[in-house]
Amino acid sequence: MRPCWNDADQDAASNRFGISEVARLSGLPFVDFESDSNARKGMALAPPQLPVTVLPLCFGSYPGIPKTHAIRQSSFFLRPGSAKAFCMPCNDHGLSERPRLVTSPIDSQQPHRPDHAVLMHPFVLSESITMNLLETQDLPDLPKLKLAVVGHVEWVTFLSTDQLPQPGVISHADHSFEEPAGGGAVVAVQLARLVKQPVQFITALGRDSYGEQSFQRLQQLGLSLTVAWRDQPTRRAISLVDSHGERAITVIGERIQPRAKDALGWGALAGYDGVFVTAADAPALHHCRHAGVMAATPRVRLETLEQANIQLDALIGSGLDPGEHVPDKALFPTPRLRIATEGALGGQLWPGGRYQAVSLKSPVVDAYGCGDSFAAGVTAGLAAGWTDEQAISLGAHCGASCATHFGPYSSDE
Repeated sequence: MRPCWNDADQDAASNRFGISEVARLSGLPFVDFESDSNARKGMALAPPQLPVTVLPLCFGSYPGIPKTHAIRQSSFFLRPGSAKAFCMPCNDHGLSERPRLVTSPIDSQQPHRPDHAVLMHPFVLSESITMNLLETQDLPDLPKLKLAVVGHVEWVTFLSTDQLPQPGVISHADHSFEEPAGGGAVVAVQLARLVKQPVQFITALGRDSYGEQSFQRLQQLGLSLTVAWRDQPTRRAISLVDSHGERAITVIGERIQPRAKDALGWGALAGYDGVFVTAADAPALHHCRHAGVMAATPRVRLETLEQANIQLDALIGSGLDPGEHVPDKALFPTPRLRIATEGALGGQLWPGGRYQAVSLKSPVVDAYGCGDSFAAGVTAGLAAGWTDEQAISLGAHCGASCATHFGPYSSDE
């Protein structure tokens, strides 16, 4: 096995993110391997006669790899004291270099056994691009739609800092503001802006100053709210973003969600073209299923979706967030469409393969709300009767636009 790639290898691999091509270029044995990760088949493994240990997804840096290099996908091959990894260096415009092989020590907690292959689930190089997204001018106009969102709200303090927090280091914020956000609020506001009319937002808020401020502000942002008021604190959050667009979020308190037993006019959802759900109990999901199109995020919680036992038109989540990972065959009935987003690297579809990201019109400022904006665009497109390609294209443009301003809601809209 060669210790590294040369420039020709990098050039060839950059033209096609197919793992079979990567395996050929790197000289690694290639076998089909069914896994429960986002990349279901076609991974380069050590010789198949060796036992295989499957490790969880990695979202940071391993020892020996600079922290500035985000491992977007890694297939690790255990050899005595070392491993190979595909490293995807990134900057504020996305990928800054072509994929390349690096060598680093395996996590010290893993056994160093030369007779054991170790696979770290990949989620970027798994398949070649199968869907090329459309430009906004190539999309049809959205018809008049009746849309709703069922979900949660967080009162968020947004801080633009010189650096993300590090142990023992003081960072400085040069800009800050507070706004009601969280997945439910962000999807609802984006939908209202897409259809240019109020969107129904069914939610729950704490009976406190943050809840009252959230109610008033979300009305200003174009939403028609139906609220279950709770005698508990409204959930809060702090979102920090540095000069490179990297962010970190800390939530404070319990997520408050609407429930079927709340008097929230659930029956009216039967007359809606589409509904997106970020938080609800299983009986409430049954009410939501009466809408023409129903989409949801895995943040609803898989056990709640399983208990509801309904088929979603789309399950849309992050392929980079372990909290939104959906194992294969985890839900029955299976969602008609499942999407795992991967930011600037596009994402994965089931069924359908991979789609590419759209180009940003300006540098990344803040990634907060990008995934929720994407979900809103997809939901609107599906509710309009568009093809999956058209709906995902709209979602990708919404997500890309969100990345170019501070906070989830652009002041230009």
